[in-house]
Amino acid sequence: MLSCVDKAMDNLHAKVVVCCRTSYAGIVDDLDPKINPEVLAKLDAMYWEFAGWTSCDTLMLCTDSENLRFEIFSILDFITKPQSLHKRIECKHSWPKCAKPDIASMLRDGP
Repeated sequence: MLSCVDKAMDNLHAKVVVCCRTSYAGIVDDLDPKINPEVLAKLDAMYWEFAGWTSCDTLMLCTDSENLRFEIFSILDFITKPQSLHKRIECKHSWPKCAKPDIASMLRDGP
């Protein structure tokens, strides 16, 4: 069933963006404490597995830096590229950790 949905999404030229981290140590969901580092690591592994078999272009976006400007422009860059003839997985990182940007100036001035 999931493979049929994946194929349909690929036919629609869907692109998948997965936000991930290099480590989930110390992270606990503020609404559901059962979502702890171990659960997040398992989810992360499943997303990487999905990226390996999906027919859709996939961006694995590392959000460790919490650099919103980098993240937004990485996503915009990814979704505006033509769909690849072969499945593409991109992995983007922003280092070092930067100050959180002013969103209004970011949208006005570009990356």
